[in-house]
Formats: sequence, structure tokens, C-alpha cells
Amino acid sequence: MLNIKNIISLIFLILISFPSFGGDIKISCNINLETTYSFDESIKKSHEEEIFTITEINGYVIIVPSLASSKFSSISTHKENNTISIKNRSDINKWDITISDKNSGGEIDDVSYLIDRNTGKIFYSLISRHRGQYSKDLGYGNCEPVDMNKKKF
Repeated sequence: MLNIKNIISLIFLILISFPSFGGDIKISCNINLETTYSFDESIKKSHEEEIFTITEINGYVIIVPSLASSKFSSISTHKENNTISIKNRSDINKWDITISDKNSGGEIDDVSYLIDRNTGKIFYSLISRHRGQYSKDLGYGNCEPVDMNKKKF
């Protein structure tokens, strides 16, 4: 998966390399998250509030959670060295991206986002593998745009 440092570097490199910039969209999401662990088949449920920044630059889409401690992965349609596959089914009405990456253990992680721009619905999944075990995060919820022109303070 892409970490925050890599995402910020990628955004910076793309911005200075290409003059065409689609802009950022910030959304605030309330997500019900369910995590399943294969080693003991336990399920952990939580409710998460997260702000995502979605950047579209020269055909690439980057989705980054705002918190470094976030339970959500960053995702980019820009191919990295560890990227196995990218499926970008996004269109004007939705962002729909799935990537498979090699993790630090050499195993494959899969992460997906589906965000409907008309309804504000978000669906998220992450399957992370390590030494024959896995954890699976499934999330769904609702998002609202963050108005960057309005300040509360």
C-alpha cells in the first residue's frame, strides 16, 4: 500500500511535472468498519469518521485519508514498483478503484474504494495478507463534501 509520505511525494512530483491539474476534493465520511481476522476468526466492528482528499491529475486518481493514524489505506492509479494490478472503473459519477500490491512480506494486499458522487455512498475493502494469515476490512457509509471556503473558526 502507499503510505502518506509516498502519496505526498507523488502528488508533488506530478504537480511540478505536468501543468494540467484537476484539483482536490475533500469529503467527510462516516463509515461503519468491520475487520475480520483469519487466525482466530474474530470480528471487530467500529464506526469511523474520516476526511479523504481525492486528487485527479492528468488521468490519475489519488485517494488519501487525512489522518496518519487512519484505519484506511491510501490508493493511487499511478503504478508503483510494488503494484501488481490496477483496476480503475471510475467515471464522472463515481470513483471505483481496486489495486493489488506486494506488501513488505512479499504477499499481496488488495484495496478497493467505490465512492458514488451522486449519492455520497462509500464502500471500502482491504485484504491484507501476512504469513498465510489475513485480515479483511469492509466498510460502508455516507460522505458529504467539505466546503473549503467555509471556516468554523
